[in-house]
Amino acid sequence: MNTGRGKKDTPPGNAPGKRHFARHILIGFFTVAPLWVTWLVFDFLLGILAGAGTTLLRAAARLVAPVSETLSSWLLDSAFQTVFRRRK
Repeated sequence: MNTGRGKKDTPPGNAPGKRHFARHILIGFFTVAPLWVTWLVFDFLLGILAGAGTTLLRAAARLVAPVSETLSSWLLDSAFQTVFRRRK
């Protein structure tokens, strides 16, 4: 119903804030969902790279062992490997 002053009357029980609530929830979902999927993909890919890096790190430690036992033990140290290991 229009009062003629350029302003529309809202039906009872249909406040302007409530009208768009479902739309805002839907927009929020479509904003967060791609971010979450991107995070899952990066977590998966970085986990694969971390596993490959740990394997290469252990191979490098075996390769360096005849030259420097200290460097080899440092590379095999668990505190150092946590930087390269995937967090679970």
